[in-house]
Amino acid sequence: MSPQGSVFIQPNSTSVTLKLGAWQSGGCPIRHFAVQYRPKNQMQWTVIQDKLDMPRDTYAVRHLSPDREYVVMVTAHSEAGLTQGEYFFRTLHASQAGR
Repeated sequence: MSPQGSVFIQPNSTSVTLKLGAWQSGGCPIRHFAVQYRPKNQMQWTVIQDKLDMPRDTYAVRHLSPDREYVVMVTAHSEAGLTQGEYFFRTLHASQAGR
């Protein structure tokens, strides 16, 4: 089961950390995650080529622009099938990077 965005997403000015350990397996262990993201006002997704094998607590999507809205789509793969979560977030302004 996909977690709430406030638990799952931790934005910085040029990256976002995804707290993969917050996903509930529902009894079938999660084997891996697939991640893609895009700026909110664009239609084309950027696919993270790495299959994020478990166990893994976090993953950072890097090289984002400061103070910009994004959408990230995460798909958890388990024996029971797929579970997707879509999350909207805004990276921090560059002056907030150290906070």
